[in-house]
Amino acid sequence: MNFFGFLKNNTIFLLFSLLVITSISFPAFAADSDDNEIWIAPPQTEVLQSVVLSSITQQPTATHNFASADIDKDRIFNVLQLDGGGVRGAFSAQVLRGMHDQTEIAIYKIFQGGITGTSTGSIIALALTCPQHRDKNDEWKEGPYSPKEIVAFYSRMADDVFKCWTPQNCWTNLSSGYQEGCLSGLVKTISTLVTCGGCGACCKNCAGFCGPRYSNHTLRQLLNHMFGDMTLGQSLVPVQAVAYDTRLMSPQYFTSYTTPRMRLADAALCSSAAPTFFPGVSVPLGDDTLVQCVDGGLIDNSAAFAALSLAKTHFSKRFPNEPTAHFDDFILCSVGTGEPTPTDLYKDLKHAGKLGWAGAAVEIGISGRSQATKLILDEIYGTQGNGAQGESIRQKYFRIQTNLSDRETQMDDPDIIPGVVAKASTITRGKSGPYNDFMRTYFSKPPVEEERQLANALLSNINCPLSQRQDEGASQQQIVHESSV
Repeated sequence: MNFFGFLKNNTIFLLFSLLVITSISFPAFAADSDDNEIWIAPPQTEVLQSVVLSSITQQPTATHNFASADIDKDRIFNVLQLDGGGVRGAFSAQVLRGMHDQTEIAIYKIFQGGITGTSTGSIIALALTCPQHRDKNDEWKEGPYSPKEIVAFYSRMADDVFKCWTPQNCWTNLSSGYQEGCLSGLVKTISTLVTCGGCGACCKNCAGFCGPRYSNHTLRQLLNHMFGDMTLGQSLVPVQAVAYDTRLMSPQYFTSYTTPRMRLADAALCSSAAPTFFPGVSVPLGDDTLVQCVDGGLIDNSAAFAALSLAKTHFSKRFPNEPTAHFDDFILCSVGTGEPTPTDLYKDLKHAGKLGWAGAAVEIGISGRSQATKLILDEIYGTQGNGAQGESIRQKYFRIQTNLSDRETQMDDPDIIPGVVAKASTITRGKSGPYNDFMRTYFSKPPVEEERQLANALLSNINCPLSQRQDEGASQQQIVHESSV
């Protein structure tokens, strides 16, 4: 009898053996954290499972949302967009942590025009805008998660989500990862055992060759624990998560306006279902309508135009009597997750077939779309800071990004998190670059504007009669005093 025949005839025995192995209990643990970090228990423990089941009933009800909250008419033009990139999302979260620490303003209050995220960026966007959060004691508190808490979340969840061989994780991947029912799980288990020679999802399905590398079971638990039963319509500012519907064969932009009843956890799960890493997701929109989605990074990893569209909608809803806002009225801050250092792929891919292109196509598609979006927005916004007549204008598009080594481009390697966090910290502490330009332009009065006000006042004084100049002397002194301050 050959090897595959043995597997086929002994499937029941193998399943029984796995059940026995996974019946062994493993001790729970919780990492120490300070007052500003989120507490995330290991999702496999009974403690977390019981919390997840009870989270909906324990969760407080939001008292206000993006449609009713007080709004700063200047900051409604500020828009934030976050790229996808797996665990590299820790880079984005750390950039926002620097912004929060330096301004002492909650991120959702800075970007009142809305926050849009794709894949891992959607998790950050939803965490920054949700009306309640869990503290280190696992109790619901008012307000969203802070960027510092989100960085801590990445550090703790990565090992649990991107886990390879353990007996319990192996059984979870084989039986429960697809959430399609007992029969479907059994069929998938048998199919995986036979097709993959017994390795199944225990060894990442041969690096994604035979199926998704990981179950989404753990990620689903973490998101349910993090967001409970909160919906997009309860967000503190408009929020948007990008996905792709494989049934309708079309992009899905889940927003606070278009899908207000959709759960935050479901939106994040849809947007982050990266092919070859996680299985596709089938979730409700808050009613009987189902969407069947995969990762939005496949079609719009740097969803800047979608972010501007959401901001434009939000402005028209909150200020219906104001003139229509245009895209160039908004200030767009786009935060990436790092891009690979340029390499020569031509030799590797010039004769490649489907198998050779399979892995490269995903990375090229995700990185290439982000780079293409930046090139187009550079042209639209004119980021050199010169207007049509050569006059200085305030910059309105800021792309915050970093270069990564080959090792750091891995989206499922928890070991790269300290490195990308360090790169983000270097950017936020630097004296130049897009991050510094954004902070200097919109959190301190630009010297160019001060000089322009003073020059216009002096010119006006020269061109008017002497008696009027004397009358306006006090106002000139006031302008000079304000500019010096």
